[in-house]
Amino acid sequence: MAGKRVQKFDRETLYKMYIEQDMTSREIAKALNSTQRSVQTTLSFLGIKKGREQAVIVLTRIQQQAFEIEAHAREIDVNELVRRMFNTIIQDNLFTAILDDEDDIEQ
Repeated sequence: MAGKRVQKFDRETLYKMYIEQDMTSREIAKALNSTQRSVQTTLSFLGIKKGREQAVIVLTRIQQQAFEIEAHAREIDVNELVRRMFNTIIQDNLFTAILDDEDDIEQ
C-alpha cells in the first residue's frame, strides 16, 4: 500500500517513555531499536511535547570544558548531561550531599 503511513510506536508507549520517564528521543530510539529521527517525527505527528521551559546556566570556560569532556565520554550532548545530573539530584534528594552550606561554592 503505497503512501500509507506505518506507525512503529503507539501513543501510550511513547507518552510513557518521553513524558513520564523523561527519556530523550535518542534513548527511546535505542530502547525500541529505531532511529532518533523516526522517534522525533512520530512524537511530532502524535503531538507529544514536553512543554518545559529552558533555564540558562552560566559556566566558566573551565567548567564548560569539564562538562564537554564528560558529555563526550558518555556520547551525549552537554544539555543532556546536565539534565540527567539534575534529575538524579532531584530524584535522590542529593542537595545536602552535594552542597555544604559551610563551603564557599564560588570558584
